[in-house]
Amino acid sequence: MSIDLSQFHQVFFEESVEGLDIMESALMELDPTDVDDETINAIFRCAHSIKGGSATFSFNAICDFTHVLETLLDQVRSGQRSLVLTHVNLLLESVDCLREMLALAQSGELEKTEQAATLQRQFEAILANEGPAPAQKTEAAPTVNSDADAPWLITFQPSLEIMQTGNDPARILRELRNTGALQLVANSDALPEWGGFDPEQCYLSWRASVPASIEKNALEEVFEWVTDLADISITRSGDCQPLAIDQHENNHCWKIHFVPSIDVMRTGNDPLRILAELKNLSSTYHSKADTKGLPDFADFEPESCYLGWDIKLEANTEVTEIETAFEWVADESQLTISALVAAPREDGQTEAEAVNSNEAKLTPILAPVSVVEQKEPVKASKAKPANKASTDATFIRVGIDKIDNLINMVGELVITQSMLGQLSEDVDVAKVPRLVEGLNQLEQNTRELQEGVMRIRMLPISFSFNRFPRLVRDLSQRLEKQVELVIHGENTELDKTVMEKIGDPLVHLVRNAVDHGIELPAARLAAGKPEVGTITLDAYHKGGNIVIEIKDDGAGLNRDKVLQKAIDKKIISASDAAMMTDEQVYDLIFQPGFSTAAAVTDVSGRGVGMDVVKRNIQALNGAVDIASKLGEGSTITIRLPLTLAILDGQLIRVGGNIYIFPLISIVESMQCRSEYVNQLAGGQQVFRLRDEYVPIIELSKTFSIPSDTDSIEGALMVVVEFDGQKVGVIVDELLGQQQVVIKSLEQNYKQVEGVSGATILGDGTVALILDVQSIVDLFSQKLVVAQNTSTRVDGYQVMRSTKTLN
Repeated sequence: MSIDLSQFHQVFFEESVEGLDIMESALMELDPTDVDDETINAIFRCAHSIKGGSATFSFNAICDFTHVLETLLDQVRSGQRSLVLTHVNLLLESVDCLREMLALAQSGELEKTEQAATLQRQFEAILANEGPAPAQKTEAAPTVNSDADAPWLITFQPSLEIMQTGNDPARILRELRNTGALQLVANSDALPEWGGFDPEQCYLSWRASVPASIEKNALEEVFEWVTDLADISITRSGDCQPLAIDQHENNHCWKIHFVPSIDVMRTGNDPLRILAELKNLSSTYHSKADTKGLPDFADFEPESCYLGWDIKLEANTEVTEIETAFEWVADESQLTISALVAAPREDGQTEAEAVNSNEAKLTPILAPVSVVEQKEPVKASKAKPANKASTDATFIRVGIDKIDNLINMVGELVITQSMLGQLSEDVDVAKVPRLVEGLNQLEQNTRELQEGVMRIRMLPISFSFNRFPRLVRDLSQRLEKQVELVIHGENTELDKTVMEKIGDPLVHLVRNAVDHGIELPAARLAAGKPEVGTITLDAYHKGGNIVIEIKDDGAGLNRDKVLQKAIDKKIISASDAAMMTDEQVYDLIFQPGFSTAAAVTDVSGRGVGMDVVKRNIQALNGAVDIASKLGEGSTITIRLPLTLAILDGQLIRVGGNIYIFPLISIVESMQCRSEYVNQLAGGQQVFRLRDEYVPIIELSKTFSIPSDTDSIEGALMVVVEFDGQKVGVIVDELLGQQQVVIKSLEQNYKQVEGVSGATILGDGTVALILDVQSIVDLFSQKLVVAQNTSTRVDGYQVMRSTKTLN
């Protein structure tokens, strides 16, 4: 039975990418002057796993390339070679190269890349020029020359529970095969009767012979993950006593090849019972299980038979008695029975030599494993990761499409719950108390389910932050700067979709911080700063959003330089520049094509990117702003919603339209009284709210729709806040609060300022979800013209000035 291994490719690619992430992180921590053995071991384990997996799936280019990495790492961890910075840089380049090769393999490109070939030649040159003398390694203890040339004999007896820990013996044997020519014999004596068979247990054990040229440590590495889960012996075959077989003069020697149908057990026939009958006929019985048809554990079906057997028995019996044992399955099986002339092993012949002899001399290696002298299990030279089995059992891989479908179903459940809630308003509550009780319970259960499902999509932001130590290291070396990266809040969780879309903007901002922000060491020393600059990445929750800060202690932004560049590019006029606040000046950085870099480099300086950064963040209903002080550094702050799927909202009505404000943005609601309303130059109205004045926005005028409200006096006003700025929004009616499912409008409608999405209410009505940030921005963009002057005033200035009216 052939097995389609392509179904496991995706798992291999995902695990390999995770391994490369671990390698990169560990390499970043390596200090060539003080190498930590466990760090080297962790890097080696990742490379070894990728090599083994790529060999299993015949990704030979990846396997060959990883092999030279593994060889160098093995020499370092065994003390044969000292690690230097050149090695670390080369290994980091190899991590990038392997990522590219894995991506190509996923798309069907299996050839080695030019970069891989170049790096492989560099590794081979290092190994050839700096390698230790080979003679020094094999003379640790005097041995007989003939033993040194003897093949390796391996016994591998896994525990019954090995597969329950996530380790697959079949995969280990395939990796053993990749070390060199392999002779393998399976022992199936421990297989129980069909009724006692447990598909999650391993009943087989194996003996193998591999060429003498293979290094012993390479063989030990094959079993390194299961040293505590199996009895393993690796010895020169010359160390073992020859296994003798009693010869019975009056017995016939029979060779039987038996491959039952995969469905044989479904017919009520048990192949193991047939083998037991043959054993009862014979005086000497040997069987070798053919395990080539065994699938991986995940595809194992307990009602199918994947084994075949080669049986050798000596029995004082005729062929007809042997055929009788197979009479019920002969028509559905591959069965050959032939007579052999038994021959004893020659004097002095080793067991491994007998493997390569003629058919009669194959007998000794087919002897039961139990008669082989037991050795102490070989312990791997590197530590096994703690609690590996429990970690594997804690996480499962789930396709993102399945998660999205689940979220959509929860969204529909929320809509259904809302619909039932509206219908219950027309029911006499006194007559149907159970209905109200059930609806309340449904609402609670729906919210708990929704929160649980949303947590599935949440990932630590470390998934995005982990790329930056390598990025900062490489950039600082290229730019000849000294930069330390400090990361805080890496466990802060963010929706997976948001995290994926924020990755590229963050990369651009960190690159700018290294290139434009941090000065060269000489300039820092001249300015009285430490030679090493610091970039800090921080993430934390605030007000229902996640805040990400990129902070550097570099040169900071030069306000005058930014303004002059903006005037030169005709983005603003000289008169506008004189009235702009620092916040407005620094916001010019996000204009397309804007850059203050003196020279264009391969890192930055072309003015391409910051406008894209802002656009991408705004597309996520987020915001970005810059704070900077000349000579002290800059801080870029990004605010993002925790999720893009469901929110708690306040329903409002303006005219005949229903809108929704995110509940978390609402400060309070009230009725306006004319004595608290003032009017500024240009007609802008503000409302005195205790210790501050809040600009008033009439939503009907903003969206050009009719309204029931004729005057401010007595009108309903919802005070909303974004990033510390408050505005009062005039509405016609407050309709209540409700949890709503956010539906995107981008696929069918162009983006409308002030609207972030839509939702379906319980009665089928479509309501637009208002974007508070966009509404605040709409106000700030309107320049208020004073009644008697031509002076133009920015809306943000109006908002700030209102706070001083008291």
